[in-house]
Amino acid sequence: MATSLSRFLTAPTPLSLSDSDLNELLEPLKSNSNTNTNTTDSALANAILSRKLDSETSSKLLSTITTKLQSDTRHALAILAAILKVAPHTAIAFLNDNNLKSQFNNTLHTITNNTSTAPNPSLVSSLTQLLAEAAAVASLRPTLREQAAPWLNSQLTQKFTPVGKELNDDTKVLAALALIKLALGREDGAPPPKPKQGELGLQELGTLLQDIFIRDVKKAKTNSPGEKVQEEGPFSPTALSALEGLSYLTLPTTPHSPKLKSSLITPTSPFLVSLLPLKSPPKKPEQQPPPLPPHVAYTLATLLHHLTQYPSLTPPQTLPKALSDSPAPEERTSVSSRNTTLVNSHGTVLDSLHSLLTSRAAVSTQTRTLAVLATHSLVESPSLRPSVVQAGLVRDLRNIVLLSPPSSSSSSSLNDGGRDDGDNYKGFGDDSTGRKNAVQAIAKCLITARPDLVFDKKGGALLDVAFVLVVEVARGLGLGDEEGKGKDTAKGLFGSLGKGRQGEEGEPERLLRTFECLMALTNIVSLGGEIAEKIAAVVVGKQGDRPSGGGAKEGGGERKPMMKIVEDAMLSSNPMIQRAATELACNLVSTEAGVAYYDIPCSDTTSSSSMASEIPPSLNLLLALCSSEDLPTQLAASGALATLFSYSPFVTFRTFSHYPEKGWDTFFQLVLPQDGDDMTDDDEGLRVRAWDWMDSLARWVSEDGLRDERGREKVVVTLSGEGRDRLRERLEKAKEARRGPTGAKGEVEEVLVRLMEGVKV
Repeated sequence: MATSLSRFLTAPTPLSLSDSDLNELLEPLKSNSNTNTNTTDSALANAILSRKLDSETSSKLLSTITTKLQSDTRHALAILAAILKVAPHTAIAFLNDNNLKSQFNNTLHTITNNTSTAPNPSLVSSLTQLLAEAAAVASLRPTLREQAAPWLNSQLTQKFTPVGKELNDDTKVLAALALIKLALGREDGAPPPKPKQGELGLQELGTLLQDIFIRDVKKAKTNSPGEKVQEEGPFSPTALSALEGLSYLTLPTTPHSPKLKSSLITPTSPFLVSLLPLKSPPKKPEQQPPPLPPHVAYTLATLLHHLTQYPSLTPPQTLPKALSDSPAPEERTSVSSRNTTLVNSHGTVLDSLHSLLTSRAAVSTQTRTLAVLATHSLVESPSLRPSVVQAGLVRDLRNIVLLSPPSSSSSSSLNDGGRDDGDNYKGFGDDSTGRKNAVQAIAKCLITARPDLVFDKKGGALLDVAFVLVVEVARGLGLGDEEGKGKDTAKGLFGSLGKGRQGEEGEPERLLRTFECLMALTNIVSLGGEIAEKIAAVVVGKQGDRPSGGGAKEGGGERKPMMKIVEDAMLSSNPMIQRAATELACNLVSTEAGVAYYDIPCSDTTSSSSMASEIPPSLNLLLALCSSEDLPTQLAASGALATLFSYSPFVTFRTFSHYPEKGWDTFFQLVLPQDGDDMTDDDEGLRVRAWDWMDSLARWVSEDGLRDERGREKVVVTLSGEGRDRLRERLEKAKEARRGPTGAKGEVEEVLVRLMEGVKV
């Protein structure tokens, strides 16, 4: 029949069916039960019912269901269950019809209030399957709680079932699933009420589903040992329904969720032994098992996400009164401990996630997103990151992200080597949850591991990853299309970036992701060598791609926006992001491209008598951060300047060509005590960097033949005559502080004398 039904899939919509066509369509559902819902004929029937029907066909279908509720109740219930599953709006419209509504209520009342004789098991099974689907519809839940919930509880507790007529596991799972949906789907958002006497609570339902799942998987293995995975996947419909129910119960907002998760995740958990493969799949493609069917993959990914999920970082908001009894968020340490047990005792969970991320099957974007979220949760624990890296999951995340906007539109500007198995991966949508969490998971691993051990730096993978990280920093800072008016990489970077949609997540999550991306970038650049030079060339642009002090073009180019992203982060009001960005800048200036970005000669058109040094904004930013209240930020900024001064006379002369100019003022702040305080050990690193500044300045002012002779002349003026008197005046105002033989004030006096002696006027 499958061949004949398939003709309806290609028919134009709205679908028009004759009476005989409709009967042919509904026939496969007649024997529909929880054990054969995935047969080809019933699957085709479900797919056809999901299509839009014309008004005449809808009327025929409604009339057929109403009639069959009296003549063939089981078939009518199966049809309604199928429509609720694939076309809930159509089912709701049908159930609002007065005739069908009356017939359905009568049928429900007759079956659920029959306590004198044992009902037909197949009828109970069909009704339970319908209730499991109907309980997902908000408008139907109030009626079902009143009329169906007591009966469902009685079926599970065997209150009215004669001995030997107990429900089979298929029906038990559906009854439990319906009760879970009715309990958790409260219209007022309130937590589920405590169970009444004789009713099963959520914790008992979870135990029931866990036991049935283990029993069903064991039975399947016993009945078909060594056989290949069946067409519908490794789990029966009964097992999948049990996993669906456990997915609801392991939501963070579900009462008793932490307790249930702890019972599911133990070192010798029989549930995980049944859920996960016993050993890693073989490496050879021809020996690997077939990919999971989409519905199985989605169920597995959902459960793994819920089992590993951390509570939100967002501070709790004021809760409505109805939610005042909601469970408190689980402690993050408890989640970390549970995830450690999961990976260390059941390592094949990493193979399962790898399969979900890389399967060639038609796995949905939602499934991949759930797999990414589970992987992200695992790498929250630094101790688990080596295992995740070794399993290849970070490479999987990278390959997925590279196929997602906006990086896919601009990857041609980078080295595309190192991307592998592109056909295995599907990218995420622009600014999606999956993409953001994938990038953050990559960043976390690059912070605690050597980046060249995570990715092969020779293959271009690290260069691609660095680009992705910069893009995510831009998103975290809320940069958008208005920034993307540049060329080349800029166009690719901002072409589809848009404004960062910050309202869809908590502020702490966004800030943490931005911080971790900056830290990961810093770690990559700290590798030095060729990879650092390549990344610096991408971030800061080639020599000449920088602004002048007045914002006009200088050196034949405009500044590319990627360094602008780093500088925007250096201006962040968040001290941790500002620190991370400054440390990145400090590492970037250790490269040739980084030095070239700041290495601007003083303008030949500027008169030396005007004392105008025109310090560029980028250099002024580093000087300003030397006065930050955060010591690591001060150390990074002053260290970056020490490196720049040692390499570039241009940068040095621009900084110290006039007093009171920012350069000299910052130097005095670093080496002299403020408000009479003695220098502390924490200040020693800053003083060392400040003396390095003076060593570089002394070297450059005493050296002949420099290209920037005009800049040298400005410094000479600063250290002579009126400029020298101003420097000495600033020194005299400083409080005396003893440190070493001469104290800080004496040390500054000595370095000024040495500088002036080196000046050739």
